[in-house]
Amino acid sequence: MEDVKFDDLGFRYKALDPDFRRDPKTSVFCALCQKDIKDAPKHYAHFVGGGFAAVLVEDREIANERLSEADNYGILPVGPECARKIGRGFLYSAEEAEKLRRS
Repeated sequence: MEDVKFDDLGFRYKALDPDFRRDPKTSVFCALCQKDIKDAPKHYAHFVGGGFAAVLVEDREIANERLSEADNYGILPVGPECARKIGRGFLYSAEEAEKLRRS
């Protein structure tokens, strides 16, 4: 994972290039590109820093402990194209995301 960066706060993340120019037409859209997601989202990522970075799955708890609420966007849906860009180590399945939301 050559794009992984290590934050001074102690968690690893991947810098992203979001595109916030679209106006989603539904309430279910990709947090990275704002394209509407058909059906139920299959992929989720933990966004931080205004949506400009995704936290490595195994470092989620560290990020939650050390980031302010304003910098921690939490786990949000990601479309299939953006899921490929973000990468496997940064993605949660719909089931995993639901379990984390309930805890």
